[in-house]
Amino acid sequence: MNIRSIQSIKNLAGQTALVRVDFNVKLKGDRVVNNQKIVESLPTIKLLQKKGVKIILCSHLGRPNGHKVKEFSLRPVANELARLLKQPVAFIQTDLIKNFDFAKKQLAGQSLSLLENIRFYPEEEKNSPKLAKLLAGLAELFVMDAFGTIHRAQASTEKITHYLPSYAGLLVIKEAKNLSQALNPKHPAVAIIGGAKISDKILIIKNLLTKYDYLLLGGALANNFLAAKGFDIKQSLIEPKQLNLAKKLLANKKIIIPQDYIFGKLNNQEMILDLGPKTIKQYCQLIKSAKSIIWNGPLGYFEQPQFARATKTIARAITTSSAKAVLGGGETLTALKGLKIKNNIFVSTGGGAMLEFFSGQTLPGLKKLIIN
Repeated sequence: MNIRSIQSIKNLAGQTALVRVDFNVKLKGDRVVNNQKIVESLPTIKLLQKKGVKIILCSHLGRPNGHKVKEFSLRPVANELARLLKQPVAFIQTDLIKNFDFAKKQLAGQSLSLLENIRFYPEEEKNSPKLAKLLAGLAELFVMDAFGTIHRAQASTEKITHYLPSYAGLLVIKEAKNLSQALNPKHPAVAIIGGAKISDKILIIKNLLTKYDYLLLGGALANNFLAAKGFDIKQSLIEPKQLNLAKKLLANKKIIIPQDYIFGKLNNQEMILDLGPKTIKQYCQLIKSAKSIIWNGPLGYFEQPQFARATKTIARAITTSSAKAVLGGGETLTALKGLKIKNNIFVSTGGGAMLEFFSGQTLPGLKKLIIN
């Protein structure tokens, strides 16, 4: 995939770039608890600064649903970014729709600014041309560096690319490169797909079946396949409308479903909450023999320690493997906590974006950046 990169432009001195970043970080009060997403975009920010570009950063935080919600303010993020860069970061709270001229005046004298949460505007998630045009009116070029939201067709991710010359930041370039390589794997190639819903993963399952040797299924997603095969899964979560599809997919011998599992009680229901020891052993053996690995989604109800064995064991097996591995998804990353991530492992910053990329779809925020 050939993507128009910000690296390709030489003469940018004095220009202003609107940079979409993913600063959707965890906060505790007015403090950033985990700054990894901020750190991931520092190379792009520093590159633009080196090129003499004035930078206006734009991000969302949480789900304020188009309302100004104090707990979702990006002010703590601006403070953390200033600390990391050891320089001032102007925080612009002015409403762009109501006071655009004043906001533009505030930004004019700043070399590095961060706009208030873009999802405070209902127009953002509606992919509004009005908001996109206002954002475009602040700058001369657009840089997409928020891989975590690149699969969303929103005003600051997709619509804006219609109004400004648009380029990919270093993080997006890194993500696209590693994920593209994962779709051209060395064999044996093993994909581990967990999580809750088969409907969320059906496109990725179908696409990976054409490229990978084994698809190891776990989590509630696997329940549909077990039920389709006639196993007694008691009150385990399934999607009844997907059972016929699961039955058809089982005809493909690349799909490996659990051969044993652990039942437990959740909300007074007896259901499958983890993989059993035979399945864990089988999955680990396949991982050990693999040269390429993809993993997205937990393999059990790992939030409770007694049902975390499969997810944690698979995480250790992957991190001790020599295979080229690509991992993503918030819960997947939580399972990696405390484990050493070696150079052969790429951890994606976007779980949903990673899934859509692997499903073969063109991501909305990437479409205008691809060079045909």
